[in-house]
This record gives sequence, structure tokens and C-alpha cells, in this order.
Amino acid sequence: MTDVGHKRAIGFVLGLIMVVLIIVIAGAVSSRVIEPPSDRVSVAATIFPVADIVSQVAGDLVDVELILDPGASPHTFELTPRKATRLSNVDRIFAIGQGVDAWAMQVASISDADVVELDQYTTLICEGTCDPHFWLSIPRVIELVDDIAIELATIDPDHADTFTKNAKNYIAELTDVHRTVDNIMLDAPSRDLIVFHDSWNYFAEAYGLKIRGTFEPSPGREPSPKSLAELEDLVTEYSINRVYKEPQLSDKTLEPFVNDQDVEIGILDPLGGVEDRTSYIDLMIYNAHAIAAP
Repeated sequence: MTDVGHKRAIGFVLGLIMVVLIIVIAGAVSSRVIEPPSDRVSVAATIFPVADIVSQVAGDLVDVELILDPGASPHTFELTPRKATRLSNVDRIFAIGQGVDAWAMQVASISDADVVELDQYTTLICEGTCDPHFWLSIPRVIELVDDIAIELATIDPDHADTFTKNAKNYIAELTDVHRTVDNIMLDAPSRDLIVFHDSWNYFAEAYGLKIRGTFEPSPGREPSPKSLAELEDLVTEYSINRVYKEPQLSDKTLEPFVNDQDVEIGILDPLGGVEDRTSYIDLMIYNAHAIAAP
């Protein structure tokens, strides 16, 4: 064999070896991606605060999928086919209840998972209808943390002790944060609030505030001329200098009102999951500072 032929043969063999190695490596990587852990528990939560609370109890033992994207409103949510596919294998769905996230049933019909409505584990504020925004009270959340641990233990009994321990630690942390929020609220320039959406009764109850008025009687429903006149009277009566909007809802109808009344617009966020509100605790501290701001 000539030198040229010899070199070509060696090159062919080396090339063949490289091809085989690429196929073997690609197969190994592919198998790692395609085959998920068979014993991994997965649950879903309808809104960010619930997802974070469940995650604190679950630790790294359970995958927690968030259904409602941060920044979106539960009142206008629609389940997309892509998200439905991603949620098709969850073992349990944690929801608020009271109709605020009734679309959880759509996910349940796809995944065949039980829906746990957390409103059953606390006492609701009810005047005719019941207010579903109980997660905006840290004491109310503390009431249901142990029950979340019990629910997780029913689908992953081998780690029940860990869930119980995590719940105990999280309750201690929430108790400290409740005191922190209470201290922040001592600096609030006013304890009389006008809010955009009727979702702050539990927060007000926990920290000695008074919700004097609500701009929209329900999400997306504009106030009537009569209710606007009543809000104007409330601004004067309680020396209101700030009206609070929510980032998930359009505030176009609010702008003319605040301009006419010469008041500021503040932001109270009931859902979080964005920017500096990447945990339930961060969200509650954020809202406290929003009210306490001079």
C-alpha cells in the first residue's frame, strides 16, 4: 500500500470511530433527557402565592408547577393546549376555591388529579358572598400550612416526616414575617385605603387597616357615576392621598379619577411572582412597604 493509501485508510478508520462515538454520546444524552425519574411526585398550584407556599412545605422532594403565569389575572385565564400537556401528569392540584380559580377543574379533567381547595382550611370573611383572597393574610396562611403537609403526605407517604418538619419551619418563618409586616405598618401615613379591586380585606384585618372604598366593584366592571361620586366623598372625608391599583388589571378607568382628585396611584400586588416579589414572603413585605410609603 502506498503512503497515500495508508493515510487514507487511517483517516477512514479514525472518521468511523468518531461517528460511532458521536452516536453513542448522543444516545446517552438523549436517554437522560427522555427518561424522567419514575418516583418523582409532581403537583400543580393555580396561583403564584400558593405555588410558593406549597414549595416551601414540599422542599426539593416534589415538583410544583404553576398554572397561572406571573403577571396574568385569574379572572381572565385560559388554559392553552401547551400548558395542558405540561400539566397532564400532576398528582394533585392546589387551588384557592370560592370560584376564583375554577379553571383548575380543566387541568383536573386532563390529569385526573384531585383538586385541593385551600379555603376549607381557614375561616373566610363572608358578607353575602365569601371573599376568596385569604392568602393575603399571613395568619390565615399559617392556619393551612400543616394541612398542605398532610396533603403532600397522602401522595408521597415516604417523605411525610420531612413535609411535617418543613411545615413547622415555615410556620416559624411566617410568624416572624408577620411581626415584621406589623412593624412596617406602624409607619403607614394612613390606615384608610381606597383599593382598585376588592381583594384586601384579609390584609386589612391582619394589620389594622380600613378599606374605605373599592374602585371596581368586580374585575373589569367600571364604576358607576354614583359610586365615583361616593369615592370622591371618601377621598375628602378620610384625607386619602393615594389610590391603589393592581398590576394584573387594567387601570385605564382609574387615571381620570386620580387626576380629578389630585391623588397618587400606588401599587398593591395580590399575586406576585415578578421582579422583587419572587416569593410569598417577599410579596407580603412588598405590599406592606407600598402602604407604609410616605
